[in-house]
Amino acid sequence: MSGLDQYKVAAAQRVTEVNAREITPGNPQPMLRSVVSLEYWVDRGGNVTRVALYRSNGDHEAERIAIASLRRASPLPAPSRALVDSSGRVRAVETWLFNNDGRYQLRSVAAPQIDGQ
Repeated sequence: MSGLDQYKVAAAQRVTEVNAREITPGNPQPMLRSVVSLEYWVDRGGNVTRVALYRSNGDHEAERIAIASLRRASPLPAPSRALVDSSGRVRAVETWLFNNDGRYQLRSVAAPQIDGQ
């Protein structure tokens, strides 16, 4: 696992801890309500400095929930010096997997989806 992938796992664990009430327990359902990917930048201290919608199926409520959950979790763990670029930030993309009830898991730490068969 690359250094960035390890960082994404640590960041996803932080988002999951801070937003525990919104997390899907167990496995995500086979046909997800929404999949939202966010591109985000973190400074040397772990502060989320920018968030942008990277990919979505157009579910604006899920997009809002994903962005809010990431902002609530800031500061994230401080990135290693090796990950920080010349602007002093790390760029990552994370994906939120939403069940029909509006709860979610983050792909970097998600349990496998339930087999739909």
